[in-house]
Formats: sequence, structure tokens, C-alpha cells
Amino acid sequence: MYIGIDTSTRSICIAWFEDDEKDWEWIWEGLGGESLFEKMEKAYDVTYKWILDRQELDLIVGVEEPIYIQNGTTHKALCCIYSMVVKAFLDWGITPEPVNITKWKKLVVGKGNANKIMVKACMVDRLGLSIDLEQDVYDALAVSIYMRGDNS
Repeated sequence: MYIGIDTSTRSICIAWFEDDEKDWEWIWEGLGGESLFEKMEKAYDVTYKWILDRQELDLIVGVEEPIYIQNGTTHKALCCIYSMVVKAFLDWGITPEPVNITKWKKLVVGKGNANKIMVKACMVDRLGLSIDLEQDVYDALAVSIYMRGDNS
């Protein structure tokens, strides 16, 4: 099972598929909470519970690395939430691969600096998705395709 995860300061999205890109699934969860610690706890809990339901499967996991943000508080929050997602996998003995945003965009979309509109268009075209999903869903699905290692 190929898993792609996109995190932000407001949500986490886990997307996955087996071998056929037509059979994809995803969960999107808002992190809510007033404090960074509440968001970190929710990111960990969502990820941990998702793994619990699939612990017997062969999981190939990629987590999009946090991008650099000049606002120090926001960058710290992105890194903390990313770290909690990674920790949940490590607690299950699964080592996720950190995925560079430019690399997955280059492989999956064909352009390393693809914008949100291009990513969305690619996923809608390739997977036949609805055009009204959260952007995080398109990104997480693209990361899961990247984890397969080809651009079929």
C-alpha cells in the first residue's frame, strides 16, 4: 500500500492506494485546537489510529517535508506537526520517507515548481477526482504516487 501524507498547521491528510490508482482512499482531518500542543497531539492521534487499522499491511509511506517559511512561529509549527506524524509511524516500527515537495512535483506533475492549480489539474485528470476537494488531498495523493516510484 502506497501512502502519501500532507501536513499543515491546520490539517493532516493521509491518502493511499494499493496497486491500482483507481482504488484510492483518503482521510482529511482538521487539527483545530488553540495551541500548537493541541494540534501536535491531534496530528499524532489521527496518524496513530490510522496505522492501528492497517498495521498488518505492507505500508510504503511518504510524508511531505515541511517547507521553509520565513515566519519562525509558523515554520516551527509545521516542523512540530510533521514530527508528530513521523513519530506515530516510528512508534509502530514503520520508517516513513521524508518527501521533498520539488521532487514529488517533478515526478508526478512533471514540473518541480508546479503550483496548486497544476497539481489539482494533474490529479483530477490522472485519477478522475472531483474538483472540489481540499488541496491537501491532491497533494497527499500525489505523494502516494511518488512513493510508488514511477510516473505510470
